Amino acid sequence: MPEYRAPLREIDFLLKEVFDSELGAVRNAGLGVVHLWRSLDDPNDVYFVLSISDMDRAQAFTADPASAAAGERAGVLEGEIHYVEDVS
Repeated sequence: MPEYRAPLREIDFLLKEVFDSELGAVRNAGLGVVHLWRSLDDPNDVYFVLSISDMDRAQAFTADPASAAAGERAGVLEGEIHYVEDVS
């Protein structure tokens, strides 16, 4: 399951608008949105948790320049993707 952190420019809800508009592409990549959070300390710092049904498609999606372009439209300044698994 990837966890994604993305510091943003001060655009408030633009991220959610772009995120929602890209939801079809996210699902086609085998990803499902589990959670989308904003930091209480810095509302421009957001976190996503996504489920993965197909790792190859998910990694291709995150490497696709179109995904980076969508992030830029949403105000992403930089992003970190971490692939993690539940060990509990």
